Amino acid sequence: MKKILLMATMLATLTACEHYEFTEETTNDKGEIVASKAFTFHLKGDFTTSFEEMTRAAVRLENDNTAGITDIWVLDYQDGKLLQQVHQVASDADFGHPNMKLTYGEHNIKFVASKGVNPTLTASALTWAKVLDTFVLDYPLTVSASSNGNRAPELKRAIGGVKLVATDAVKNGTQKVSVTMKRSLSLALPALAPNEATASANELSITSSQWDKTGLALTTYTLCDEEIITDVVVTVTGADNVVISQFTVSDVSVKKNRITTLTGEMFGRGNGFSVAIDDSWDEGLDVNF
Repeated sequence: MKKILLMATMLATLTACEHYEFTEETTNDKGEIVASKAFTFHLKGDFTTSFEEMTRAAVRLENDNTAGITDIWVLDYQDGKLLQQVHQVASDADFGHPNMKLTYGEHNIKFVASKGVNPTLTASALTWAKVLDTFVLDYPLTVSASSNGNRAPELKRAIGGVKLVATDAVKNGTQKVSVTMKRSLSLALPALAPNEATASANELSITSSQWDKTGLALTTYTLCDEEIITDVVVTVTGADNVVISQFTVSDVSVKKNRITTLTGEMFGRGNGFSVAIDDSWDEGLDVNF
């Protein structure tokens, strides 16, 4: 009889623990007590230390491998309304493994992982002063008592880029190289779609230590969904903004998950450039101009 009573007590204790795990309570924005469940998201995607060398299909954010990403946002939407958000930075102990308590029902969880410069989040957009490698995912999720609280969503790259490579030596006196092209620097929320691309300049300062050296490269990124066709205007200037060289590459194709590489003389402009599409991200193509 004692054994039976002991087993019954243990069973009741286990049942109570399971009940607590699956039926936690949360106060919603109306002050109501509602059932919820804790989720931990183990983010994965094609994250690497350098976004110039993204050749692997899937490198996971595990074992503290944050792989150059500096910020992660998790936005919880229900019926188009933002309920809560989590922002992680690279110094966080659980970076890459955000957790969130979700109420029962249908949710759309929006993930953004980025290493862009000076991000700003508003109700309608996530904007950067300078876009670098960025990954996104719209993750529909139904939450119930039986839901698995551990998920491993895989984010997808949301940028494309134009890489300019000089085959001639940097001319003495050069102080700046400016690349102007259509760029989108913000994601619309909650859609996670790039806002309209407009022409803006990406500038690279040149020091005297780089003069007479070859191999100068400058990559300009844009958030991208469908293909962007843009003129790329390159302006090389010296002291007092005196123009050393200026040229335009017309109708350059930029697509998500792809680098378009422009290679040729930048400072002398004796010959034309060649254009190639880097297929280390996605399928590519080659163009000459």
